[in-house]
Amino acid sequence: VWDLAQLPGTTQDHLQIFNIEMKAKMKSHQMPEQVVFWKWISPKMLGLVTQTSVYHWSIEANVVAGSTAWLG
Repeated sequence: VWDLAQLPGTTQDHLQIFNIEMKAKMKSHQMPEQVVFWKWISPKMLGLVTQTSVYHWSIEANVVAGSTAWLG
């Protein structure tokens, strides 16, 4: 079971993925701009939308694939 944590009152640009069953943070990433929408698009892939780009973030890879760049 995976969850994407967002801190109330933040700009939603720092993303963290947690494994709830293991009670462990699996990944985190600082986005270059605010995420305005996100959704799990497969069991291991998260879709992220900002004002200017769409990104795909795999829970297995160490990168975020965007429409314009790969982010670490």
